Amino acid sequence: MAQEKIARLASGEVCFTPIKEDGSYGDEVILGYNQKVSLTRSTETKELLSNDKSLGETASESETKVTYEFSTEIGDVSLDNLAIAFKGSVESKTYAAGDKFWNGKPILDGSANVTGKIGDAVIKDGKIYTLTAAATSKPFADLKTAPKVYKSAFKRVNPEARANNLGRIVVEGVNLATGKPQILVIPKINVRYDGEFAVVSDDYIKLSLKGKLLKVEGESIFTLMDGENA
Repeated sequence: MAQEKIARLASGEVCFTPIKEDGSYGDEVILGYNQKVSLTRSTETKELLSNDKSLGETASESETKVTYEFSTEIGDVSLDNLAIAFKGSVESKTYAAGDKFWNGKPILDGSANVTGKIGDAVIKDGKIYTLTAAATSKPFADLKTAPKVYKSAFKRVNPEARANNLGRIVVEGVNLATGKPQILVIPKINVRYDGEFAVVSDDYIKLSLKGKLLKVEGESIFTLMDGENA
């Protein structure tokens, strides 16, 4: 029977599920707008040389260490994905009167008469305004404020909040050459991000995430599966 020949040109969605300190799984995060996914295999070898007939002949060679590394480049630069890149967490922050705003300015209470300097923040009905003129004991209606208004609730990344980024990777895709499912499962990986993050750019920002595959007792270090359409 002739061996089936399979070409591969695949698309797929990458999902990362963090592993908590107690070994349980956290909420799955989709690493969206995936540009590419790859596995890199690297080895260390030992050689036995022989000088019996000529100098330096290789009589035997054995692989002593095999390492796999996963990498992906994504264009979905959500806070959840940035938290993975920066080993952090996503937190909610709701500002209130008396807090310091993200720009370091005090937040004044707009429900009472306001005394403040140019640039101070004023909160009123869950919205934060910026004074463009100094005020002395003025009601909110008489204040001069900038046209840009912020809601009081923000989401933010708290970087380096975790010691590692242990998790499970699943790439659920389709081999476009055959139209059949192609699935990659990595039971355990420590994801990391090395490099420059373009906060402002003239092109779409992308994140390159990679990590070493780690062995889990009783499981293959990774599984690559071809499926059949129902």
